[in-house]
Amino acid sequence: MDDAAREAAVANLVRDLGALPDSIEIVRQRRAGNRVSALARWTESQTGRLRRGAVDVVLTDDVWRAQGGWSSNADHDSDHPIWRAWGGSSHSISGWVSDPAAATVRFRDPRGRVEENTVQNGVAILIYDTAFDRDSVVEILDDDGNVLQTAALA
Repeated sequence: MDDAAREAAVANLVRDLGALPDSIEIVRQRRAGNRVSALARWTESQTGRLRRGAVDVVLTDDVWRAQGGWSSNADHDSDHPIWRAWGGSSHSISGWVSDPAAATVRFRDPRGRVEENTVQNGVAILIYDTAFDRDSVVEILDDDGNVLQTAALA
């Protein structure tokens, strides 16, 4: 990750989510054009709780600026069949994948649009210009391209 993009993501975690600066671990980041999405784990300064989530930063006028993200308690898994923990912004969805055999996360919308990303370190990050339709589905696939699980995006 570009050092300036990483600094903007870390600054956002500290400023807006109360992360202890020395506790922040960037688990994975992905860049698409002028956007970077960074998945992270950290400790909250006020409560000492472990958190996980993502920050999106966008390069505007040669400056990286935070533009969305999500967070959750690190010890709480969602009941979504694809994601253990996940969230998104208007230009990304990311999270910790529920199946350890997952190699790829893929979105498909009813009009045939497809976006996918490989799973690395147990996480996936999808970045796009146009948000996905609520009727879209998300799938996890194994190394051979077999669908392991399918669920509604929402």
